Amino acid sequence: MVSSIGIEKNNTIFKQTIEYMNSCNKSYGVAPIQHWITTYYGSHGIRVVVKRFCSNLIFSNGFRDPYSSAGVLEDISDSIIAVITKNVAHCLDIQPATEDDPEWLVMQRKIEVDMVHDWILKYSADLLQNQSIRLNWDCKISLFFFFLSSIFLIFMEQR
Repeated sequence: MVSSIGIEKNNTIFKQTIEYMNSCNKSYGVAPIQHWITTYYGSHGIRVVVKRFCSNLIFSNGFRDPYSSAGVLEDISDSIIAVITKNVAHCLDIQPATEDDPEWLVMQRKIEVDMVHDWILKYSADLLQNQSIRLNWDCKISLFFFFLSSIFLIFMEQR
């Protein structure tokens, strides 16, 4: 993995010199793999990848998070949504609610819960509309998770 910090002639913080690669190999017995982080985690054209292969995603970004600049900051589709929060760093919206939570955080959580709730309702309606699906184990499992999700959403709304 290449994630070193330095200043090179190519105006980047990532060293790409032969000396650095040789030093890494000598010290640790491995050669750095350039672009490993973005290749492994899929940030090369993430909008294209996510749009083609995903749905029902919420990208929650806090602008105080140093990684937010690499995050998804705009909606990609109707079901791949970016929720932006200016005032926080990382994962505050998925922390347990407290009575001291500011109104904007309460609203952000409500937006996220409402989105998931709508997705579950749509999925359930699609299951019920499709007459060819019989109540087999797959449907029972889906309904079980729908039931659990509904209870979770009701619990979250009461908080």
